[in-house]
Amino acid sequence: MRLKRFQLVWMLVLGLTFFGSMPASAAQSNVLRVGVNSDLDTLDPARIRNVASLLVGNNIYSSLVRFKPGSTTEIEPDLAKSWELSPDGLVMTFHLRKGVQFQKGFGEFTAEDVKFTIERHQNKATKSAFFQMYKAVKKVEAVDKYTLRLHFTAPTPAFFSTILTWRGGWILSKKAVEKFGKDYAFNPVGTGTYVFQSYQKGAKVVLTANKDYFRGQPHIGRVEFIPVPEASVAYAGIQAGDLDIMYTRNPTVFNRARKNKDLKVMFAPAMSVRSAYLNTSRGPLKDVRVRRAIVYAVNRKAILEHVLGNTGRLGSSFLSPNCWTHT
Repeated sequence: MRLKRFQLVWMLVLGLTFFGSMPASAAQSNVLRVGVNSDLDTLDPARIRNVASLLVGNNIYSSLVRFKPGSTTEIEPDLAKSWELSPDGLVMTFHLRKGVQFQKGFGEFTAEDVKFTIERHQNKATKSAFFQMYKAVKKVEAVDKYTLRLHFTAPTPAFFSTILTWRGGWILSKKAVEKFGKDYAFNPVGTGTYVFQSYQKGAKVVLTANKDYFRGQPHIGRVEFIPVPEASVAYAGIQAGDLDIMYTRNPTVFNRARKNKDLKVMFAPAMSVRSAYLNTSRGPLKDVRVRRAIVYAVNRKAILEHVLGNTGRLGSSFLSPNCWTHT
C-alpha cells in the first residue's frame, strides 16, 4: 500500500497555545495548576506518544542542546556547553557541563549517561519511537567523563532539530533506568527544572521545583498537571479559577479566550500541518485525474474559516513554513 500526500493542506495548527490566570493564583499559592488534554501514557521518552506526557516530561528532562526559548530554529547549549563537527561531517564531539546532578540523588550527569540514552534508543528491545532516526549514528563514544563523540554513517544536518531538541534527546540517568527497570515509566529521573513526585491516573501529576537545577531553582515550587480532555471544560476551569493554565488546539475555545480581557493568551505556529492522505494504489485514486479533481473540489478557505475559526493559514506545501526544509 502506498500513501501519497497531496496539496490538500489547509491549516498550520497552533502548536503551543496556552492561556490562563497564572500570575494571580500561582503567585499566591506557589502552586501552578495546568490543564492538559489527556492522561499520561508514559514518562519514558522512548515511548511517549501523547502531548500531555510530552509537556510533563519536558519539565523533568534536559537535552544536550535545546531550542532557544521563544524560537523554533535557533539552537543553544543545554547539557552540552559546546560542540564541534569534523570537516567531513561524520564526527560530532560534545563537551559536557560539569557538576550537573540528576534528581533524587542519582549522582552526577556524565558522558556515560548520554551514551546509555542513545544506545537504549538504538536497541530494538526498547521499542523506541526514535529507533529509525538513531540509525544515522554508527557509534557512540564516551571519550572521558565530560566528552562524548558521535560517529555518523553520513552527514546528518537535521540531527539537532529533529532528535536532540526533541524527546529523543532527553538524557536519562543510567542508574535510575537500571534500578527501576520496567517501572521506570512512572519513576522518571532527569536533570530538568522539576522533579517528578507522584501520579494519580486520571487525576493529576505532581512535580516540585528542582533545587539543584543547573540553570537555577525555578520560582514556582509545585506544578500540577490535570487531565481535562474537553477543551470547553478546561476553559470553564480557567474561568472558575480551578486551573491556572490550559493548552489547546481547539479554535472555538481559542477565539473565545482571545476576547476575554482577564486572560493572557499566548500562541505560536506549529511545525506541522493538517492534511489529507490518499491511497494511490486502489480504485479510482490510481488515476491522477481523480486525485486532481479531489484537490480542486476541496474548499480550503471555507475549512479554514468555518471549521478552524481562522486559527491558521493556508499551506503552500506539505511542510510547515517553520520547517527548515519547507522550500
